[in-house]
Amino acid sequence: MSFPSPLDLKTLLPLNTHVSLDIHKNRNTIQKILQGSSPLWALVLGPCSLHNPQMALEYATKIKNLQKKVEKTCLLVMRSHMEKPRSSLGWKGLLYDPYLDGSDQMTQGLQICRKLLLEIAQMQVPMATEFLDPIASAYFSDLISWGFIGARTSSSQIHRQLASHLPMPIGFKNPIDGNIESAIQGALAAQSPHSFFHIDEQGKIQMAKSMGNLYSHIVLRGSFDAPNYDPASLLNAVHLCKKHGLSSRILIDCAHDNSIKKPLDQKIVFQSAVEQYLSGNEQIMGIMMESYLKSGSQSIDSPLLDPSISITDPCLDWDTTEELVLFLHESLLHNSNACLL
Repeated sequence: MSFPSPLDLKTLLPLNTHVSLDIHKNRNTIQKILQGSSPLWALVLGPCSLHNPQMALEYATKIKNLQKKVEKTCLLVMRSHMEKPRSSLGWKGLLYDPYLDGSDQMTQGLQICRKLLLEIAQMQVPMATEFLDPIASAYFSDLISWGFIGARTSSSQIHRQLASHLPMPIGFKNPIDGNIESAIQGALAAQSPHSFFHIDEQGKIQMAKSMGNLYSHIVLRGSFDAPNYDPASLLNAVHLCKKHGLSSRILIDCAHDNSIKKPLDQKIVFQSAVEQYLSGNEQIMGIMMESYLKSGSQSIDSPLLDPSISITDPCLDWDTTEELVLFLHESLLHNSNACLL
């Protein structure tokens, strides 16, 4: 099986100047949130992995409509993950197996994924993704406003080099053992220039020379031992970031080990983050939440797959997601008005 070059795919599914400028604007807004120079809260919302393009577009429409209601207080960014990191085995994402049948039609996966991301970008919905395969990033990075390096790869030199080369802010999640220092070292390494193997627009191996990514930061996602969104954990994370000269603005992942993958427990993490922020911890810049059209998850082997339900990690349903975002919006507005009195 041969693949088109990144240039071939981008020529087939081009990004026009208007949409490119919109993505650049979104990246700048996220950078300002990271620097603390924007009053907006960042909310990264969406499923662990997209598996149905039609339902993904429906979710993006809901994000766009909700953004209009909360634009004074929040920036909503849609989780648009094409790759699914696995601890052992399982479905690896729309890019690898777009027909969910084990046929691994990756050439079609490239086209399906870029077409979907392009359509979401054309809706003016900012997107976030977790970069897993460095080669795949060459096909999609122009469409992404916020990138992340996952818990299983934040210690990887290959991914730290890639992050140093990518043109958007990059968040490093703490590893599954909860080692915050590892995520901090990852973010610091990404801020430095690197020379490394990569592919160019023609699909040829080349030496890439990165300038360093000044907007790398950490994400707290808990560990198999304990969550790390509580005040003591946040205080420790801020202290360590400052000690190493890294941005101490923190994004809290409400899912994964912070909620033990129980979707409804994400509400507890969300509310705690909001309460801590309103109580004066302005180092919290926002949250990440696993959310989709319907709640829960389902097995890919189910004979009757519901395209509105995640086939990987369990998610909050849209109604609950919207309720939480509107609660945050009202809380931030009230806090802002109280500060003006």
